[in-house]
Amino acid sequence: MFLEERQQRIVKLLEAHGRVAVTELAQSFDVTEDCIRKDLKQLANNGKCRRVYGGATAVQTPPELNVVDRIGTMVPQKRVIAAKAVELIRPEMTVFLDISTTNLFLAQLIAERQICCNVVSTMIGVLRALAKSPEVTALCPGGTLRMGYDGFVGGSCVTALENYRFDLSFMGCYGVDPAAQEITTHAPEDGIVKQAVVARTKQNYLIAESRKLMSFGSYRYAGFDDFEALICDDDSPEGVAAVRNAGLKVL
Repeated sequence: MFLEERQQRIVKLLEAHGRVAVTELAQSFDVTEDCIRKDLKQLANNGKCRRVYGGATAVQTPPELNVVDRIGTMVPQKRVIAAKAVELIRPEMTVFLDISTTNLFLAQLIAERQICCNVVSTMIGVLRALAKSPEVTALCPGGTLRMGYDGFVGGSCVTALENYRFDLSFMGCYGVDPAAQEITTHAPEDGIVKQAVVARTKQNYLIAESRKLMSFGSYRYAGFDDFEALICDDDSPEGVAAVRNAGLKVL
């Protein structure tokens, strides 16, 4: 097989699976690992992939980090996720809702159902939705306000969370990487808050539209072992299967 043909096939594999591994490519194409590394380096230099340890990932469009601008996107999928998540909440629980547009829909359902519980959130929109129910005690730990996130982040937020303990958390993300079993976000100031919550919660649930499966953020904040399950829609059967095969339950 000619070099150009091999590299074209590598690009197609990246488009289909999101990432490739040097060892697997070397076996598949019956060439040395060093040969594959040179292929990936050339592809990366041409802007066709992003090199990572042990392989490469697909080139993705820049993430939309402004939470407010994402509220009106993927609404049917987010409603499906919220409907599944609300069934896990019981009266008198203390629940954390992460900065996530999906959690806006979950907060609305909690308020509509008049669930008597305590909800802590760092997202202003979530707190506003919860305030409509007299049965819900809504709490905000504070932190550094970032209007683009519609909420609070950073080290001061982590400090404010130190004395909290949660029965459940519903955590958002930018990407879910089944191969590495990693959950990622793009902003460290958001990631450290997520890490603090995960460490203080009995049962963590990851919420993500299936389009985020096999996507990759730049800041790892948790692994698959930190979560009870992923709650998502079923628009990507391949992505859902990859997560399940990696050992994380999917609801």
